Amino acid sequence: MPIITKLYFTTESAPYTPSSLRGNNWAPYGSKPIYKLGKFPTGTNIADSEYILSSNTPYSFLLSRFVSDALDFNYSFTAADSVNWVRGALTSYPAYGYTECIYITQGDSDTPRGILWDRTNTDSPTYFPLTLSGLADSLSSSQSVSALAGDRIVIEMGFKPNNIHYGEGTGTIYSGGQSETDLTVSDTNMNHPSWINFSTSSSLFNPYIFSRESETITESSISSFNPKHLSISDSEQILDQLYIGELLNRDSMVMLL
Repeated sequence: MPIITKLYFTTESAPYTPSSLRGNNWAPYGSKPIYKLGKFPTGTNIADSEYILSSNTPYSFLLSRFVSDALDFNYSFTAADSVNWVRGALTSYPAYGYTECIYITQGDSDTPRGILWDRTNTDSPTYFPLTLSGLADSLSSSQSVSALAGDRIVIEMGFKPNNIHYGEGTGTIYSGGQSETDLTVSDTNMNHPSWINFSTSSSLFNPYIFSRESETITESSISSFNPKHLSISDSEQILDQLYIGELLNRDSMVMLL
């Protein structure tokens, strides 16, 4: 059974900034914001947009980058692994679609361990909506990459016009949001946090939890955890030690046996 690791497209500062872009077809439009690919939903929602003119050049247009915490475990990605996500998206031209590059760093260096997916040179089958709403997409059949503990996941994401000659317009993707409800397809509330699921054969991170004190998010990976972010195999390893109480409003509650 695959293990699902949910991470969030936050607007918190990235823990590390790679110097170079890895997608092979990004337009040379200068620097873009870089955020944390977080275990928890943090930061107010922010719209990252790019306005483009009519062109015959089939570039992809980067909107933002995301960097995860360091992996806790070695993991070899294979073609059996996949990702899926929901983000708030909007376009003023009806032929823009998601485009992205997802790769693994070698620690906190600018050298990639390997590229998992690069769709910056390929038309997406998923068009952005003309009215702002949650939009799903997915990628299957990862490239083979042997990641090590301490490496990070980096996501470069933007949009690509899905034809050779395209008209001028604006593509927009939302990040952030701290609502207790995750963003869903066709959802129009951008305070609902956008997210991505990694489907792998073993864990990428230690079990982790979050608790909310006012608007402050705190993390622990030892004494308690949130079952929403816990794999089945992880659960089996610790059920003989902990009784996991029901989580309400994303407040963690753990009772020792």
